Amino acid sequence: MKPALTVLMPVYNGEKYLGQAVESILDQTFAGFDLLIIDDCSSDRSVDIIRSYRDSRIRLVQNDRNRGLIGTLNEGIELAERSYIARMDQDDISMPERLRKQIEFMETHPEVAVCGCWAVEIDENGNSLRKRETPVGPQMVKDCWRPSPIIHPSAFMRTAIAKKYTYDKNFIDAEDYELWLRIAKDHPIDNIPEYLLHYRMNSSGITNVYRQRQLQSTYAAFRKHVAYADVTYDEFCSLLFLDSKVHPLRRIYKSRRLLLRGSSDILSFVADNRDYFNYWRESRHARP
Repeated sequence: MKPALTVLMPVYNGEKYLGQAVESILDQTFAGFDLLIIDDCSSDRSVDIIRSYRDSRIRLVQNDRNRGLIGTLNEGIELAERSYIARMDQDDISMPERLRKQIEFMETHPEVAVCGCWAVEIDENGNSLRKRETPVGPQMVKDCWRPSPIIHPSAFMRTAIAKKYTYDKNFIDAEDYELWLRIAKDHPIDNIPEYLLHYRMNSSGITNVYRQRQLQSTYAAFRKHVAYADVTYDEFCSLLFLDSKVHPLRRIYKSRRLLLRGSSDILSFVADNRDYFNYWRESRHARP
């Protein structure tokens, strides 16, 4: 019997945590998978580490040139031959039950195109930092626009969907957010409300090094799929509580669009704008 899913792990100079990531997949309680690892021209010991595992479920592909994350992900999608694709990053840790619970969820919810799960953020030493919870069920319809509705390395996709949509190279550092928004226009996406992933936050990660570029790319995806040209970058940042440049009345006026299109409800709309008003007022008092 062929494996039911492909675990897709792109690797680039990931030697520090790669062993932990690989072993967390090999130790899954669900064994019907192949682990497709694509090395994107690493210059460290990543390939040696991968080759040290004598497990027939591992398939190593080495790029002949550096394709970047998006190119490598799309290459993996093209190579995947199973019914499902599970994403995994080179520095994260999947809990032993992750794949089993996600495949059971997808089998019992055939309408869902992509499912993720909740995660515990960890630091470079593996210490727990905080819990990250993403929208579940009906709340996903309202909050899908908030970056990101599915934690990228927790994603579990139907292969047919992944091959149809693929990642867009125009949204570097926000390729997952743009993909979820695009898929969600046509198919439900969801999350399992369980902490099935340890999500590593390290100083060299995209979130810290390229924060502004990531925000610009995220905003571009938001404009394309949610608000079009109606919301400026500063207004978008105010919706996410990233700064307080926008006056509360202006924010209310712009956020009403999310309410009218069903991406919010009246109680959440009121509470959210009340919280922003307090945030805006406190930031004014804090200024010299």
